[in-house]
Amino acid sequence: MNDLGKCCAGGLAVLLRAVGRRRGWAGFTLIELAIVIVMMSILVAVTAPRLSRGLGSTGLKLEVRTVAAALRDVRRRAMSRGLRHRLNYDLDAGRLWISAEDEPQEAPGEYREVTESSAQPHKIGRGVRMTRIVTPRGSVEKGTGYTEAGPGGRLERTRIYVSDPKSGKVFTVVTMEAVGRVKIVDHELEDGIGGGQ
Repeated sequence: MNDLGKCCAGGLAVLLRAVGRRRGWAGFTLIELAIVIVMMSILVAVTAPRLSRGLGSTGLKLEVRTVAAALRDVRRRAMSRGLRHRLNYDLDAGRLWISAEDEPQEAPGEYREVTESSAQPHKIGRGVRMTRIVTPRGSVEKGTGYTEAGPGGRLERTRIYVSDPKSGKVFTVVTMEAVGRVKIVDHELEDGIGGGQ
């Protein structure tokens, strides 16, 4: 609790103790009620902006973790099934979904959306959006793109920029191709930095 909060809480305690000492008195005076209302208003005015900032960043962090989890899931599915899988992105619609090859092939073949209940498409929400995806095929700021995971566990190097337009905060989800790991960075990585890129 900050100093103002301690002051308001302390003042309220003193006021209630003083009221409790009066014998035979059945209520508060108008002045006492006004003082309590003023102190509570000050407390709310001080804490509300901090609370709203915290809630906004919570939505952003949740969506960033969801994107990272989807990348890990795509890699796990590719390894366990022995088929190439893709995490597909639609930046305009803010949508993620998983697709997989029909059967093992030397070169990438036809991909179909995975419709299992554990692989349902995800819509990025909470005022958050994917602003850019960088893969070996280039940078995508509009439309669709994908990250591919191979049957051996290789996860294509990718950077996904997720932002909250209201706060201007940007996170970067980075895949590390050599080890197939996914990392979340709490800022926007510059081109050519991070994830072995």
